[in-house]
Amino acid sequence: MKSKIHLHSIIVLLILFQFRGNCQVSISNTSSPPDPSAMLDIKGSEKGLLVPRMTSIQRAGITDPANALLIYQTDSPVGFYFNQGSPVTPSWKLLSSDPLSDCESRIPISSLPFTITESGSYYLTESIDAGGSNGITISASNVTLDLNGYTLLSDGSGPLSAVYCNASISNLVIRNGIISNWGGHGINGVNASHCNITDMQISDCKLTGVSVGINSRIENCTATNNLFDGINTKNQGLVINCIASNNGTEGIDVNANSIVSTCVVSNNGANGIEASTKSEVTHCIANDNTEDGIEVAAGGMINSCNANSNGENGFDISSGSNIRNSTARANTQNGYKLNSDVFASNNSADNNILSGFLLTGNDARLDNNHSTDNIQNGFQATLSNNVFIRNTTSGNSATAFNITAGNTVGTILTTGTLNSNTNPFANISF
Repeated sequence: MKSKIHLHSIIVLLILFQFRGNCQVSISNTSSPPDPSAMLDIKGSEKGLLVPRMTSIQRAGITDPANALLIYQTDSPVGFYFNQGSPVTPSWKLLSSDPLSDCESRIPISSLPFTITESGSYYLTESIDAGGSNGITISASNVTLDLNGYTLLSDGSGPLSAVYCNASISNLVIRNGIISNWGGHGINGVNASHCNITDMQISDCKLTGVSVGINSRIENCTATNNLFDGINTKNQGLVINCIASNNGTEGIDVNANSIVSTCVVSNNGANGIEASTKSEVTHCIANDNTEDGIEVAAGGMINSCNANSNGENGFDISSGSNIRNSTARANTQNGYKLNSDVFASNNSADNNILSGFLLTGNDARLDNNHSTDNIQNGFQATLSNNVFIRNTTSGNSATAFNITAGNTVGTILTTGTLNSNTNPFANISF
């Protein structure tokens, strides 16, 4: 009997396992040899391969998992995982059919707090209400965090940030999601450089909505109802196509050598847009902010912007700056407050409470601007050595041109003298 059993076992093994001199193995119900490139070749047309199934907790309990170890996880997020790391520091990756996932080398985040200590791509698997816990801490460079359309929500206790960079890192991407009601910042990346923040909605945070370091870009984001700034960048920042409204201080605040373009800022507790030295603000709208609509420091540029109904000046422009093609209307102080060495051209001011254009410096040029229906002056200069040419003004309650002595002012024409004067630099009051 023993010999029969022994013989039967040998026959089965010979059918299932065909060994070659190079130690290849074939598992098959036929006699075909293993593929020359495979150590193990499993062949079959009716059955598949079943790998170990376990929960995420059981997976985490594997002792010293080998690199490339494969399992199937049965709880969310369900799928095949392999260890991309080492036995000592495992890094489990989910395999996915999503063509954007790079065979899902991305790392899922399904609970908080979560700390990112390695470069790579991470994503939310669901919306997470963190309660009073920390959010996502990033302490590695070269990280992409995709909120995947989901929300990071907190109970407002703090000072906890939804996303916090706790080291001087670089090359950080955060995109595609919602952050709401955190006791600290929405995104605190002030220690991170070369950030790219896109398609985010950040609201109701107790500090700044988004704060990032130098050489960073913020695009297609909305920051509302945050108690400090809506959006804040350090030097060489780029803020494009963003909305910042109802924030406690500045709507958008950028440091030196930055650009703010095609943004809307409204009802913020300080300036709508504040840009430091040598920055540019273009094609923006700044309405109903408590202080200035748009303020730029020395050497700045403003082009094609609107500032309406702000609590102080529509535009506050420091020395050596340039403003053109812009509109200031119904601001509580001046439409434009200009300092020394400013060049202002092709702008309009209407219905401001003080002057349409107030110049408080010298060596400036105001050329081809239009100022109407302001409660005080159309144009006012408090210092000398400035040039006023080809400007027009009408309907101002006090004075059309209230210009102190020592300035160069083109001939001021009226409707009665307009056609009798050929001075190409004349100003017109009508």
